[in-house]
Amino acid sequence: MLTGFITLLITDAMLFLIIQLAGTLVTKGKREFPLHYAVLLLVFSIVAHYAATSVMADAIESDRDRWLTLAATFGCGIIPIGAYVTTVFHHPTLARAVKREDTLAEARKLEAERKITDSLKAYCMFLDVNPENLSVWLEAAHMLVRNGEFALARNMLVKIRERFGEDRQAASQIHELWRNLPGPATTRDLASRPAAHNPDAELRQLIALRKAGVVTEEEYQRRKAELFEG
Repeated sequence: MLTGFITLLITDAMLFLIIQLAGTLVTKGKREFPLHYAVLLLVFSIVAHYAATSVMADAIESDRDRWLTLAATFGCGIIPIGAYVTTVFHHPTLARAVKREDTLAEARKLEAERKITDSLKAYCMFLDVNPENLSVWLEAAHMLVRNGEFALARNMLVKIRERFGEDRQAASQIHELWRNLPGPATTRDLASRPAAHNPDAELRQLIALRKAGVVTEEEYQRRKAELFEG
């Protein structure tokens, strides 16, 4: 009975370490926990735990031994179960996935509140961790066009073209959106609208956008000069 209990304890401790190791490897890869990993870990843990329990069960000679085996099975089983739940269901990448969706929802909410600069920052935060999401790139560009930020929209489209230029469908969408943008002269006229009456606040926004990589250095310098001319 004692040998069986030690076998069960060592097996569940090893399962704990294996599950933790798998979680660490996935975390280093910055990926969401793959479903097939989760299933394989679950099956492996069940089989290993059952095999160790069987060793202890083979030594049962009385009702007392039966109850001890049952208690040990559930008591030691908490070790791999806890590790599995913590590693798979509370994995950091899952939390990041939820956070990304919250960031995207926040970007849309900020646009609805007419906080365009803050909305763009939220879109950039989403794209920093999910840069291959073409639909969100285009959504951000459309948001800028809807709100008259044509210079920023043009910069955004350049970035989209650099990243997805080989994709024919993406290229056609970029071309369609680019064609609907006003020319540079019109953009400069729009940049002088009354909202620019607070140059210091506008400059702070430009600096933030430049740091986020949305505004190029050339565009930043041009708009900065326009803010303070005259």
